[in-house]
Formats: sequence, C-alpha cells, structure tokens
Amino acid sequence: MDRCSKLYDQLAKFEWDTHTKIKADSKRTRLLSIELLRESIKSKVTPDSWVDYVHAYMRHHLMYDGEKYHYGLLAEGNIQEKLVHFVVCKKKKGLGYSGISNYVNALKQLYWVNGIKGIDWELVRTFLPENVKKTNDREYYPDEVLAIEDKLDVRGKVVSGAMRGSGIRRGAEPTVSVGDLFARQTPYGKIYKIWVYRGTSDMYPTACIPEVAVRIGAYFEYRLRFGERCRQYGKPHTHEYHDGEEVTRVQYTADDIHLDPSAPLIREDFDRKDSLQARRPKRISYQQISDIIRDAAIAAGVRVVNGGDPYTRHKVMITHGFRKLFKKRCRQSKVDPIILERLLGHRSGNPKDGITKLMMTYDPVDWEEMQAEFEKAIPNLTITKDAIVQVELEKVKQQLKNVPTIEQLQADLKKEREERQQLYEQLYAKGIIKKEETM
Repeated sequence: MDRCSKLYDQLAKFEWDTHTKIKADSKRTRLLSIELLRESIKSKVTPDSWVDYVHAYMRHHLMYDGEKYHYGLLAEGNIQEKLVHFVVCKKKKGLGYSGISNYVNALKQLYWVNGIKGIDWELVRTFLPENVKKTNDREYYPDEVLAIEDKLDVRGKVVSGAMRGSGIRRGAEPTVSVGDLFARQTPYGKIYKIWVYRGTSDMYPTACIPEVAVRIGAYFEYRLRFGERCRQYGKPHTHEYHDGEEVTRVQYTADDIHLDPSAPLIREDFDRKDSLQARRPKRISYQQISDIIRDAAIAAGVRVVNGGDPYTRHKVMITHGFRKLFKKRCRQSKVDPIILERLLGHRSGNPKDGITKLMMTYDPVDWEEMQAEFEKAIPNLTITKDAIVQVELEKVKQQLKNVPTIEQLQADLKKEREERQQLYEQLYAKGIIKKEETM
C-alpha cells in the first residue's frame, strides 16, 4: 500500500469519526456556507462549476453520505493536510496542472469567504504537477459533427449548433435567453445576432449561421406546440427587446402565442404531457450540455469511453471541439482577427495570435462591421448538405436580384432608341448630318 493510499485510509477513518462526533454535538460544528461561495463570484456561470469542484473534494474525503453533503466537516481537522492529500491523489491519477488548479481555486475561495485563515495556499500549490500542456487537442472534423448531430434531437441540435455555428462557450449557453436573439438578414439567409452574458461585464454580441437559425426556429416551434407560453399570455401586454443601446417595444394581444423573452434559449427537458411543466421552462445546466454531447458522441462512435482511466485526455474536448471548429473556419475565411476575438467573447484579445488587449480597447465594437466579417465565414461554417444547398440557393437569389427582367430590358431599349432619335433630330436640324447619311 503506497503512502497516498495509507493517508487516504487514515483520513477516511478520521472523517467518519468526526462525523459521528458532530451528530452527537452539533453545536461544535462550524458550517461553511456554500451560498457565500456562490454570492462571492461575479460570473453567472462560475458558481455552479466551483460548487461542483467543492463537492468533488468533499466526496473524496467522505463528507458526503450518499444523500447530502456535510459542510461542517470542511472546517474540521487539519484542513491544509487534507488539501495536500487531495492534490497529490489527483496528480497520481493523471490530472494535469490546469485541472487540479480549478479545484484549488474553488476551495481557496470557499475557505476565504467563510473566514477560515491559516492555510498556506502557496504550500498547497507546490504539490501541483508541472504546468505543461498534456495534449494538443483539435477541433471536430465535419464528418464527426454530422455523426454526432445525427444522434441528437431538436434540442440537442441547438446545443451543438450554437457552439459550432456561433462560437458560444458551453458555460455561456445557459445564460442566453429568447430575448437575446435578434433576426438579421444576410445574402445567405436569416441569421441571429445573439447577446451573450447579458447583464454582466462579460456581455458581448455574436451571431449564428442560417443553418443554426433554422434549428432554433424549429426548437421554438416545438416548445410552443407542447404548451410553453409567455408568462403574460392571455392578456394584452408589451415586451421590450434590448439590442445593445437600441430598445424595441413589441405589443402583443391576449391570444398572441409566443415565448417569453426571459425564457432560456435552451431549456431543461420536460414531460410533454405535463402542461404545467411545459409552461415553466428551467434553464439547462452546463453539465447537462456536456452530457448531451458526450452521449451522442459515444453513440455515434466518435468518442470511445476511457474506462478505468478517466483522466486520459481525448484528442477532441467534448464541447470545446465545436468552438475550436468555429474559430478555425472563421480564420480560414479570412475574418478580421480582432473581429474574430470579439465574436468569441475574448475581451482581452489573444496574445498568442498577436491580438493584444490594447488593440481590443482602441478598436471599438461596430456591429455592422462584425456582421460583414461574420458573413465571410458562413459558407465555411455551414456543414450539413441541406444547409449548404440552402446557402448556395440564397446566394443565387441575391445575385438574381441584380439581373434585369425582360420588362426592364425592353424599357431600357425603348429609352435608348428614343435618346438616339432625339440626338439624330438635333444633328439634322443643325445641318451636321443629312438624311442620306442616316440611311
């Protein structure tokens, strides 16, 4: 038995002994507040993931009895020793520097906001593995995307489409609401301008390709068909839609069927036979998004389960592979690098690609310019065959708008003849030409 395993067994005995004492005398327990951790984080997405990291730490140290987490145990015993033990065990299992740092950062925040002092966090961090990239992960290939999406339902296709067709992060998808979408027309068809992280300092606009806009429309129709409605349905009302600084007010009658602007773009699955559940959409979580894509990827044969080696990295990250595909296709389409960083929500640029924070600061956001650059990438971002055909069709339609009709050609020819006749009469009246010269 190695040192890590012995230490783990000793700590396990310690935890359950402590657990028994706490049950006997609950007044001695100092309950650490997980809600303080949530409230201390500004981001709308980070709290859930950090709570998950804390819970993983608690399961490791047997602070979870299968039904609930016992937060009082977090403040008991030698906290620093348990933190080091956790880091060492994760490292031995093969988890890398960044992965373990996520746990440490969440735990540090938890103890700090709860007033627990005396932990040497620098010492804890000395046990982290070397900060080197373990795997050079890549984007999904188009055939892999098609295979995965073939296993997805109408909701799942929006989940994957928003990532690969607009570059939205997995963690950002749950923050987007129906009222954050604004239809725009392009030579390739309708797209949506999308506001991400609304109401936060990270708020930014991006767009989704026509292929994804069609999927979103089908998904909204599906939700309406099974009973989801605006909260004010049944009485005349007005909604305000905020597109940056521009505000649009739309009036609805009592029987206008539509989704509530505050409803999530992607909701949790619901029982279609339960009208109450259908009417009250709950936001999907980022964990559910990962599960949807992972299950489809496994079913499609795109991802092979690691089995007993869960920390071995795959060549394609389960959801981030879509975002990488978006970035690569935009770059191949010669989208302006600064605009690309804005579409990805990178406020500080990307020094690796030569885009500094200063460049982002002195180049103000201009949506018309962003959309023009985004449109360059639409053909490359479109993957499914039907959508490719539709994109080409819309492009041809736009080109045909500039082709004159027979009536326009006849009118132009008539006008040209009249102008020539008028010119001839002027020249004849001045004696410059004779009738014989026009024969």
